[in-house]
Amino acid sequence: MENISKEVESNDIKIDKFFEVAKVIIYSIIGIVVFFIPVTIDNQTKTILHHITYKLQVNYRGLLQLCTIVYITIGVIKSTLSKHKSNLKKIYSYFSIFSIFIVISIFYDKYSIVLLDDNISLILEETILNLITLLPLSAIFMPFILDFGLMDIVEAYCHKLMKKLFNLSGKSVLNIIMYIFNDCFCGYFMTNLLYKKGQIRQREACIILLNFSIASVSISNYIAEELNINKVNFFILSMFILILVNTILCRTYPINKKKKSYYIKTNYKESYFKSDKLINSINKHIQNKEDINILDIGTGSGAITVSLAKYLENAKITSVDISEIALEIGRKNAILNEVDDRITFVKSDLFTNINKEMKFDIIVSNPPYIKREVIDTLDKQVKDFEPYNALEGGIDGLDFYRAITKEAKNFIKEGGTLAYEVGHDQSEDVSKLMKMYGYTNIYTRKDLQQIDRVVIGNIL
Repeated sequence: MENISKEVESNDIKIDKFFEVAKVIIYSIIGIVVFFIPVTIDNQTKTILHHITYKLQVNYRGLLQLCTIVYITIGVIKSTLSKHKSNLKKIYSYFSIFSIFIVISIFYDKYSIVLLDDNISLILEETILNLITLLPLSAIFMPFILDFGLMDIVEAYCHKLMKKLFNLSGKSVLNIIMYIFNDCFCGYFMTNLLYKKGQIRQREACIILLNFSIASVSISNYIAEELNINKVNFFILSMFILILVNTILCRTYPINKKKKSYYIKTNYKESYFKSDKLINSINKHIQNKEDINILDIGTGSGAITVSLAKYLENAKITSVDISEIALEIGRKNAILNEVDDRITFVKSDLFTNINKEMKFDIIVSNPPYIKREVIDTLDKQVKDFEPYNALEGGIDGLDFYRAITKEAKNFIKEGGTLAYEVGHDQSEDVSKLMKMYGYTNIYTRKDLQQIDRVVIGNIL
């Protein structure tokens, strides 16, 4: 019976994986077709995204214009009436009122209001309409490009080449192609998403924005028509010059001085596979989408819990504290940050009320670590307003580290992680403690003052 049960479970896993792979392939094809494949409709050859945009602008132009004016007006009124503004923001609010008249002038041919000629007004109108139609449509379809495995596949095949040419990760190819086959609006939007999600570094975002945002088939075609030269030859020549110039620019000042850091730290990792790139990249995508189970011990106000839930979209967190008041504050903070659906708050003295069957990928804790004799010497704002049991960590400040380190082994998955925040002089003692209880790969991280404040280890 046990063998049959294992065989059924194995078949279920294979079926689930088949559907995940099918989803990656189907959704990736949808994304490619919508954004990158030119299609001829009504004698116009452009991407499906631009066909949809064009249809909306032609059939619902009046409604789009009206909605634009209404939204701008609401924004201006809200900005003007808001309190606690600096003088600069007040000046901006008054100037923004003028934007309503400019938009009305552009949409309804009242050029005399702002003294614009026909050509400038036409360009501005098309730009505004693109912003209010193309960007929302891009937001709808962009997940097909970013969230369903296509990015991992492209990175696997292009990472090595892009690193050599432009000091960019392989996934940047998709962003560059977005600029080429769509326009700067879609490209800017995608660059911003990748950077804010922690999937490209600051330097990469700068290289893409400064060097590739001007790459566009539509712009190339327009220039070729104006100069009356062959479009294909001109496009090939432009791309060759662009690649040559950018190979140099991405290594020169000031771009080479930009930070290599991410906007936020996530569980996303760049990877390069030497063989079976398609299979390995799909497997990587599936693994990244699996839920991460995290336990936060001594959550207090929920600062660590809420931050983890905010930046790790696939994290499910169990947050424990012995204080019901602390848990209530944590719940409120989770609701305010719209992550309460992925956090379970449990009243527990360390592991006491945690199900013995539960296993976690990561256990984190910022436990009380102040030495007993030091409590009275603390600043009044700390000792008089923080609960005593949230500060005092025993004679040497390590009582909770001992208890958690010893017990955590029973609740961490194989290869899982235990991470602590520690006092300014405790990193060495906590590291030794973790080593004594069998943890491996122990290392520390510094805070902004370059003090070792985080200790991390794995259990095998």
